[in-house]
Amino acid sequence: MGSTSAVWLVLLLFVVFCGPGVQSSEFRLSDSKILLPYHSFAPLNYTLYGSNGTCYEWHSGTSEVATVTPLFRPSPSSSHCSTEAVVTAVWQSPHRAVTTIYGKVAATGHVMKCDVIVDNIQRIEIGTTTQELYLHNTPESLTVVAYDEYGNTFSTLDGVPFEWRIQGDSYGGVVDGHGVLRFLTWAESEYTAPQSIANLESKGLQGHIQLVGGLVTGSAVVSVSLQEPVYSTVPPAQVRLLVMANAQLSPALAYLLPESRLQLHVHVVQQGSDKVIRLPSPQYHLQVNDTNVVDVDPQDASTVTAKQYGHTDIKLLDRNVEEALENLQKAIHDHTLGNDDLRLPRRQLPTSLIHVVEPAYLGFSMQAVQTDDNFNFCQKAITVATRQPSVSPFATRSWVMEVGRQYIIQIDIYDQNSHRLYPTDNVRLEVNVPDTHFHLLNSTENATFLLLQPTASGIVSIEAKLTGIVNKDSAVILTKTSVVGVQQLTIYPPVLVFPSTVLLPGITRTTDSHTDLFRLRATGGSGHYNWIALPGRANETAAVSVNHEGYVSVVQAFGDAVVVASSLSNPQLCGSARVIVSSPAVLKFVPGPSEVVVPSSHRTHSTDDYQHITDHSDDSGDDRFVLTVGLAVLDVQGRSLTDCRALDILFQPLDASVIKVLPERVAARAQNVTDELSACMLIHVVGLAVGFTELEAIFRLPGGNPSSQTPNMSGDDSGLSRPSVSTRFAIAAYRDISFYDPVSASTHVALGSTRTLLFQEGPQPWPLEPSTYFAKVISLTGINSGHITSNIPPSVRQQPYGLRSQSGSSRQTDKHAAESSYPGSVYKSSNSAALLSAFSMRCESAGTFRFALEVGHRPSARNVAPMTMSTVFTIVCHVVSELRLALHPTIPKTVPDTPGCSLPNDLMMDTSSEMPMPNTAPFLVSLLFFGDSGQKLEAVDSVPTSVSLLVDSGITRSVHSNLVVNPTPSLVYPSKCLLFGWCEDLSILPSDPHFVIEPREPGYSTGTIRIHVVARVNQSHSFSLLRTKATLQAESLVRLIRWVSVQPSDRLRLFHFSNVRSVCALSMLSYI
Repeated sequence: MGSTSAVWLVLLLFVVFCGPGVQSSEFRLSDSKILLPYHSFAPLNYTLYGSNGTCYEWHSGTSEVATVTPLFRPSPSSSHCSTEAVVTAVWQSPHRAVTTIYGKVAATGHVMKCDVIVDNIQRIEIGTTTQELYLHNTPESLTVVAYDEYGNTFSTLDGVPFEWRIQGDSYGGVVDGHGVLRFLTWAESEYTAPQSIANLESKGLQGHIQLVGGLVTGSAVVSVSLQEPVYSTVPPAQVRLLVMANAQLSPALAYLLPESRLQLHVHVVQQGSDKVIRLPSPQYHLQVNDTNVVDVDPQDASTVTAKQYGHTDIKLLDRNVEEALENLQKAIHDHTLGNDDLRLPRRQLPTSLIHVVEPAYLGFSMQAVQTDDNFNFCQKAITVATRQPSVSPFATRSWVMEVGRQYIIQIDIYDQNSHRLYPTDNVRLEVNVPDTHFHLLNSTENATFLLLQPTASGIVSIEAKLTGIVNKDSAVILTKTSVVGVQQLTIYPPVLVFPSTVLLPGITRTTDSHTDLFRLRATGGSGHYNWIALPGRANETAAVSVNHEGYVSVVQAFGDAVVVASSLSNPQLCGSARVIVSSPAVLKFVPGPSEVVVPSSHRTHSTDDYQHITDHSDDSGDDRFVLTVGLAVLDVQGRSLTDCRALDILFQPLDASVIKVLPERVAARAQNVTDELSACMLIHVVGLAVGFTELEAIFRLPGGNPSSQTPNMSGDDSGLSRPSVSTRFAIAAYRDISFYDPVSASTHVALGSTRTLLFQEGPQPWPLEPSTYFAKVISLTGINSGHITSNIPPSVRQQPYGLRSQSGSSRQTDKHAAESSYPGSVYKSSNSAALLSAFSMRCESAGTFRFALEVGHRPSARNVAPMTMSTVFTIVCHVVSELRLALHPTIPKTVPDTPGCSLPNDLMMDTSSEMPMPNTAPFLVSLLFFGDSGQKLEAVDSVPTSVSLLVDSGITRSVHSNLVVNPTPSLVYPSKCLLFGWCEDLSILPSDPHFVIEPREPGYSTGTIRIHVVARVNQSHSFSLLRTKATLQAESLVRLIRWVSVQPSDRLRLFHFSNVRSVCALSMLSYI
């Protein structure tokens, strides 16, 4: 219990003794006592200030002596208290009077006091900063200080009028001082006048502060007195001012090597510009204090030469001033000065201190040369990153450089006390700069200053050595002490931010991922960067922000910013990019490839198959099955945005059956902002079917109802809540080129024969620009093999062309191809409807030859980068060496919806046996020609061939048979049949030359027919050579029989298994 009472006693004592002190220390007034002159000409005011913004209630103890008026700034926070108050001396008697100003803290009631003393002015003086005025330079501000009878200084003289005068200096021989000095009003000066002085000057009066300037060299006296009659007993105050030229001697301090020569320079500082004084001069000269240390060259009177170790000073003397001061001092010496006489101003002569010392070591410093705005951005970025003012890089010892920037290397000589020696011109240094990493742009004669530009990155060293001093006779005096220095530095590649100018939209979709954010890339430096976004203009905020990976986020709808990437280890290595935020206004597709290849049936159309193309933004891939389309978005000034993936743009094909748009949006290859149209986003399109369509892009401009996110696709604009912009892009979808005949893209042709090749698919003529379409055949023989063959390659008899329409053809037309206005017929192949085109080649000599078929378009306004498809085919030219015949029997028709007959539709014929054929319908016989390698030939129109159908009788073997309608049938060539529309159905025709045997009486004509075929072939390996032709013959026997029937017909069963049998009776069997 006793300990507890003791604790409370200690706390009570602390509150009693320390509490009031703590409380009073929180509230303070700016002054505790004020001395003011009594009221004569006008009341004199003085402002009291409270501390910490505390609100006080003010009142005066004796209002007859001084009053107090609260000041409410900028607006009254209370009707009865303020933080400031104006004290006004209203006492009008020269006798001393005292009052107290009370300031009561409104919140606590604590009272602060300030004593105000009002008294008479007994004496005044002129306060000066210096009594030396420089000619044509800044003026001197003279201030009046007033004292009472006890020597106390008055607190203020604001508002008290004074009278200033300029008088001649009787001792200096100057009668009129206005030729030496002049008064300046505050209004005509470059300085801000105090408010009380400005008020007096507006009334034509002068206050207690006055500006005075020098006109010519010399001396004059300035006096000041109180203007009011009540102060007539107060004596005026005077000050003597000396006006001289502001001559300066440089350098003011120099450490020199023995035998080094230093030229001193004299310049006079004037208002507006400096004036250089050349020595020797009739007005100025140098004076050396110790000529044993240095001496002055008598010829130029400005070059000093160091003679021995030591120190001295050199003064600059002005002959005019020295002469004037000498006369003034003599005049003063001849007269006895009283206490009230003005003293001669003390003058400080311009001086240069010279120390001659011994060299000890070399020091290196580096200065980066500012050549662009990027330099300033780097410094601002360092300041923002460190929250401290950056150290100026113009004098740094951080030995890091970047390739391409210019640097000044300064090599300094120091003594053993680390004093820097002045680099005189006659000092000689030997510096070794590696030319493998630097380009020396400039150098001083003494090699102490080097202007270098790094050309390659790496770690290098710069070596320097002090060799000696060049004396007056141009001889090099070697230094006794060896002074060398080596500095190692690291050179980095320059930090470059790409692109250097970026234009982003100010309207973006809300997203938490980096998918739609634009990323700046940086190269160079140390490889690791710190990213900072700076405002593009002063007094503005940055329009974007950037994270540590360089992803840029837009934070304002309009504006710009500068994004700086600085090296983490060396912030002075940095690069910058300007980012502009603007509003999108126009959509345009970038001209580029507009054709895509439709995958074949075995390729899948799933979006996952094209996922690999969205993993990067490179649009230079050669995947023909994916079309990359670039979209450009222009702002109101017509500039292309750099990245627009964050915009809510809808893409849709007009015909969704032809193409499909993949959902991913890919960043376009970044480019600097220019007036040229450039893509800000890439989309990928795949082909679904052959045809032509357009891709449409739609974007709604800001404004209206933002809740509506999808455009009205019905065509009715009345439902749109916001204006929208759109654009279209024409796209064509093709399939790969494929040969229709031959199927294998390789054909064997008889020498001299013309082969007509058919192909389908590939690029199709554009509907509005069919004239740009082309198809051509190019010979590849000898190109890849590296030598030119001596054989004559096949000649192109006819370049590719579209086939004419066939009337009555059963083939259906592809609707997309039919709408393309293709000037040829459309055929339906075995797998799909496709256009057929043909071209003809003729064999000129025997051999194997390779060709390429190219199909595409020439560039046009709608198709600026057309696709060219090509396929390679081979033509083998043979000499005909063998002829065979093949029979094509008529295939019986089966019941509908049942499998077709499995009997072969072509039978090889020979002369050893007869081939039975029904006499109910015509049948075909084809001619098979073979080359010297046994390969079947597909074109033999150069081989004259005759066909005879003869009676098979020993006596009348050469007599034409009367069992057929035409015993000498003509040959039918399928290629001509196809080209000229002679055949109704190509699917039932053989691909070889053939003829038709038609029974004279179908169903009744029976008997044996001998088929005799004679062909004359050229045995030469060159078609151009006329040589004797050989004869090839082929014969076969055909027996016309009646059709076999089964009675009853339902007893016949056909099986496709060898071990299954059935018994049936055949009637009217005429041949077994």
